[in-house]
Amino acid sequence: MKKFILILLIGFLFITNSLLSQTLERTLWQLQNPDSPCSSESLFFDYNYKCTYMVLNLATQQHATMNGTYSLSDDILTLKFPRKTFNFTLIKIRTNLINLYFNGSTMIFATCSSNEDHFMDKCLQSTNNNNYTPSNTYQQPKQETCYTCHGTGTCVVCRGSGRTSYYGGDSKTCTGCGGDGKCWHCHGSRLQ
Repeated sequence: MKKFILILLIGFLFITNSLLSQTLERTLWQLQNPDSPCSSESLFFDYNYKCTYMVLNLATQQHATMNGTYSLSDDILTLKFPRKTFNFTLIKIRTNLINLYFNGSTMIFATCSSNEDHFMDKCLQSTNNNNYTPSNTYQQPKQETCYTCHGTGTCVVCRGSGRTSYYGGDSKTCTGCGGDGKCWHCHGSRLQ
């Protein structure tokens, strides 16, 4: 019975390792949280356990490439380059998204050009806003004043009363705000 359980466990580990290897093979992975906003860092895993690490500075067009080998044992990804070896803990988050953990930091990689790859969006945003922060947290975009009520938060049709009368007729519930007196666009928050 112990042999049977051991064989099942080894088989399970082999299948899990094989599936992770297949996830990596023939795929270009783009780093999603680089230290510099327009520094494109990517890893390509080829058949026969060969890998390529590529860095491209999109501002200066300077680039570097390192070729090496990789191995995967359980959840440990080992990358061997001519003068350096790296051991990462690999966690598959979704089909096109993996995390690599190394020395207390998390590197988020997405399959290049997949729906998980937001590198170019962040790069373009940083060049437009000049406010890039390389972190694993989401930054709320700056909100602007509501363009409908101009920041008052009140309905522009009834001026906040909730009632309207047209041409001197009877007062009726305002169709703009539904009678609550709040701006129909921002619902009283004063922001877009």
